[in-house]
Amino acid sequence: MRTANMTSLQRSRSDTPAADACAATVDDGSPERSHTDTHLIGALADSAPVAIYHADGVGHLTYANPQYRLMFGLTPGQSLDDWAQAVHPADRSQMEELWAEFFRRWTMSARFEYRTQASTGQITVELIQKTVADYYKIKVSDMYSKRRPTSIAAPRQVAMYLAKEFTQKSLPEIGELFGGRDHTTVLHAVRKIADERSKDAQLNHELHVLEQTLKG
Repeated sequence: MRTANMTSLQRSRSDTPAADACAATVDDGSPERSHTDTHLIGALADSAPVAIYHADGVGHLTYANPQYRLMFGLTPGQSLDDWAQAVHPADRSQMEELWAEFFRRWTMSARFEYRTQASTGQITVELIQKTVADYYKIKVSDMYSKRRPTSIAAPRQVAMYLAKEFTQKSLPEIGELFGGRDHTTVLHAVRKIADERSKDAQLNHELHVLEQTLKG
């Protein structure tokens, strides 16, 4: 799961890409903007270890540095507005609505939480934990907490089972991602859910829904 915190750097809203580009520059009173300064800013953004982007007044991206492209799996020449394709299908529509609302209302800041889906279709343990937590309406932190009520322990075992099914992680690696649990705990969960699935139609249905969600 990723979290994006967005803050407006300017309060005046531009209505055209040209006006927006002008608003992104700094008015230092000089008769003309130094090309050296412009190239320096571009070089710094391109080499930055964090994702940096620029969007016009309606939310269309006009610039994205290499880290941003890497984060969203954008290939050279691909439209910057294709970033949403890297967001997990289950979160994509909500993310697009929040993005549009941010630029429509031009609020000072906004917080987005979303899952990503790698271009290879890779499913991570973190994605599984978030998907299962959302489905059973518990906190993601419950996945690696020491709490043991059935309402938490059962979904946690389901997540361990799916982690073994969908990832190449070893039992010790999965246990570590679930709060440092021993590999025998993971093995017990995997065997328990596999056995109950064959007997419990409701559990089998829930697992099928989760599997389809993860596959996108």
